Amino acid sequence: MTLDVLTYLIARWRGDDSLAGPDGQTWLTRTDYEPLERWDVLLAQEAYLLGGEEAQKRWSEIYRGLPPDDRVWDVEADGGRLSADESPLAAILYHQWRLAKMDGWGRYPLVTRT
Repeated sequence: MTLDVLTYLIARWRGDDSLAGPDGQTWLTRTDYEPLERWDVLLAQEAYLLGGEEAQKRWSEIYRGLPPDDRVWDVEADGGRLSADESPLAAILYHQWRLAKMDGWGRYPLVTRT
């Protein structure tokens, strides 16, 4: 994880159409369906954070150094704000749950063939 990558993921989370990446690269997004874009961003972070304690420590260090407006994965709970850098995997899983709930995923029964 690098600051450039986390900044890119934040831009995708916010719905920017694209973001110039390192070395002049342009990284495109799928912002035609915002919940899918956000889900993809969360899954990328989940996969990274499942890499273990060192990955979580690295993510936390980078996230902690972001300006307050860029700390988009903090969690509002019980009238307070919990910083995502304190428990990054839990914060990302929480946002997955919120996204699924907000978008109504799960309200449609699975279709099975007989």
